Amino acid sequence: MVALCLGVACTMRDNGDVRRATQDTPPPPGGLNVNPQSPRTWGLWFGWLTPSGWSFEKAPTPATIIPHLAVFDSGMVAIVSTRLIPPDPPQQTEAQQALYLTYRSPDDQWENSGELLRSSPDPSFTAAVGAPDGVLYVLYGYNGHALYLAIGPNSADAQLLDNDSSPVTHGALAEDAAGRLHAVYGGWGLTHQIFADGQWSVFQTFDNGDYPDLAFDANGVGHLMFLVSRGLNAGYRLMYYRYDPQQDKQWIGGEVLGEVAVQPAPQLAVDSGGIAHVLTPSNLGLLYATCAASPADGCVYEVAAGYDWSAGYEYADLVLPNDEPLAVYRDANTADGFIGHRRDGLWNWDHISGFEDGFIGLDLALDPDGAPELVFAGWKKNSQ
Repeated sequence: MVALCLGVACTMRDNGDVRRATQDTPPPPGGLNVNPQSPRTWGLWFGWLTPSGWSFEKAPTPATIIPHLAVFDSGMVAIVSTRLIPPDPPQQTEAQQALYLTYRSPDDQWENSGELLRSSPDPSFTAAVGAPDGVLYVLYGYNGHALYLAIGPNSADAQLLDNDSSPVTHGALAEDAAGRLHAVYGGWGLTHQIFADGQWSVFQTFDNGDYPDLAFDANGVGHLMFLVSRGLNAGYRLMYYRYDPQQDKQWIGGEVLGEVAVQPAPQLAVDSGGIAHVLTPSNLGLLYATCAASPADGCVYEVAAGYDWSAGYEYADLVLPNDEPLAVYRDANTADGFIGHRRDGLWNWDHISGFEDGFIGLDLALDPDGAPELVFAGWKKNSQ
């Protein structure tokens, strides 16, 4: 059983006991640069689109690794993110990773719920969904396992999900039209579980697969993207599957864009007509693709930005405000960030000005009115 600490910093021992830690945990390596005389400030930045452009403000949290946004129907925003805790002998002899939760209210007020739990600093991930009842659902990479969290206003629950012997390194979480939660997670292979009637159950497994992304359209049809390795230093194959619970007993699909070697990590969004839109790095640049209703009919792609794998490698995302693609990506060569939209068949990109050397963990979401919101970690240039 995994315990959670809401509003109080804590850490977990292997036996599940909770050991209290100080509220003021040290900043991550490199520190949080808040000196106004310094040329730049490190932090987790939250952005929203206004009629005059994007506005950004710093989230009040020391946790700036793998952030993920969840938006509630009320307009409340939740950000889950992690930070590396250096060793602190003699009690703590190894580095740990701490999971944090931060809220932003509809009237733009921040509330830092603090540290939820700690785990080993193994490769981990976060995925989050805000439910209509105000509960935040989180899927988190915890000590090589997939950990499911349900965090309400006054309560929290945690459950480790079943997986095979391989460590869990990536995962995705989504809610279908009927309000059921779906989790897809794994490393060398993938497991899909469904949460119904108060418990998780395995629906399907894939022997090979990593870097999943998952979405459901308004008709309840599931869309799943993930990668399968082509071999050492040969890139990945892109896999696309659909699942219609009204007629399918399993996911149906296979490889798409077989002529292209793609790279981590594909991002998936579904429009109001049930068409899947995909953003993925590749050997050709950052690809944007739309996929037919039947996976057998494949996907049609174009190069949205860049000319090689560096455009969007590991850090990119895609949303569909009013069914129009809006994307963000990080250039791995320059560490610059770009926001773009596609209209009339053309992509228009803007450099995210005022920041440098960052754009780690880019994540987009749509607010209840369909306007885009963004979170990322990076260096902001201070005003002189």
